Amino acid sequence: MSNPLTYWESLTLGVRDAVARDRIGAPVFVRWTLLVAQDTDEVERQLAEMLRTVSEWFDTVTVRMMALAPDDSSTLTVSAEFAGGQTALLTAGLSHLRPQIDFILLGNEGVAYQHESPSLINGRSFVVGESAAINALGVQLRDSLCLGSPIEPKT
Repeated sequence: MSNPLTYWESLTLGVRDAVARDRIGAPVFVRWTLLVAQDTDEVERQLAEMLRTVSEWFDTVTVRMMALAPDDSSTLTVSAEFAGGQTALLTAGLSHLRPQIDFILLGNEGVAYQHESPSLINGRSFVVGESAAINALGVQLRDSLCLGSPIEPKT
């Protein structure tokens, strides 16, 4: 018996399938809200994974990003611009016992979307693995938060 797919693997397979079947055309914009974290450290790691994943879908690098956070740090948001002109608005946050996922991917010829409520989320794996890329993105997110202005990540 094989291991079930993680949330990240499952969503990426869905996006790749939508692109491969030419259902949406070329991806140009993502709005993704993921409110499933159990602690604030997890929020940052999930946002970094979201940014890494979107960059992979767009097949290009981030050229500008700006991270924003409310005073309580229960959510983080990043607005990102990519080398090919694509953009993304990504938010990660604590679940507060009511996890929510809202995902919209706009292509130049269509749209893919997903909304999941708490009953569908239970038992899913949202763990972000250790990697140098995630750690580097976490540093960039913190840099943008500290500066309070957009940064141009070093590639």
